[in-house]
Amino acid sequence: MQHSFEHARRLSRRMGKAVAVALVLLAILSVCIVVLAFVDPLWLSAHLTRTYAPPTAFAVSPLQSALFAGVFAAQTGLVGWALWALGRAFDAIAANDALTAESGLWTRRAGLGFLAAAIVMILSHPLNTAIMSIGAPPGSRFISVAFPAGEFLALIVSGALIVFGHVIAVAVAIDEENRGFV
Repeated sequence: MQHSFEHARRLSRRMGKAVAVALVLLAILSVCIVVLAFVDPLWLSAHLTRTYAPPTAFAVSPLQSALFAGVFAAQTGLVGWALWALGRAFDAIAANDALTAESGLWTRRAGLGFLAAAIVMILSHPLNTAIMSIGAPPGSRFISVAFPAGEFLALIVSGALIVFGHVIAVAVAIDEENRGFV
């Protein structure tokens, strides 16, 4: 049994490091994308045209660039916070027994963060298409709704993390209760 706990700690340390690398990469890529969007509006226009296929030619205004950056910041901010919480859960597992109240709490928080990020990503599609049609003449405005498989998967995984966090908390409470009997 001790070998299993040591293996879980070692794996959690590795996963914590992987999450830290992912956070750094997310931050670097996010800054690069936002800077590129403001420096090269043609790049942003081409990207949005490929992604959303507007019915008319599309050129990004400074207001639209700022609004797109805000939506993107909300998405990446929530994903970043969820990754940070997941890293804290791995750190708690690596530092203690695998099942602690702290690891359960951070696992549940990571799940809630990923759930919020998935919801924002689902809502960002119609929001981004509405932003694209700002300034378009009447009859040319549009909105598009989509529910891609990636967002559906994010909802499922976030729900699993929330449930696992709750299960860990219940297991810790049962373990503490059992120790009281002995």
